[in-house]
Amino acid sequence: MARAVTKVLELWKVDDEAACRILALGTDGYSRWKCGVFNRIDDDASLRLVTLISIYTSLRIMFTDPRRGWAWMQRPNVTFQGQCPLDVLARGDLGSMRRMRAYLEAEARG
Repeated sequence: MARAVTKVLELWKVDDEAACRILALGTDGYSRWKCGVFNRIDDDASLRLVTLISIYTSLRIMFTDPRRGWAWMQRPNVTFQGQCPLDVLARGDLGSMRRMRAYLEAEARG
C-alpha cells in the first residue's frame, strides 16, 4: 500500500516536503519509501495510507478521466474554506484527511 500511495502522491504532483507532512514521515523515511524500502509501518502511518487510498479511489469513481481528479486536488474548493484539497492534506492533520475522505466517499456514492 505504501508503494501505491507514493505513486498517487507523485500523480498529484505533491512535493517531497508536503508528502512528508501528509504521511508524517521524516525526509529520510519518505526517500526510502520512494525507493521501495518499507520498514515497519505503525498504526498512524497505516491509517494515513488507507485514508489516502480511499481519497484516490473516490476521485476515480467521481471522475472517469483520472486527470480531472488530479486537477480537482489542486483547485481551491469552497468545501475546504477555499483551500486546495492538497493544501489541506499537506497540513498533515489526520482529522482533516479523514473529513476529506468522508466527504469524497459521500460524493462518490451520489
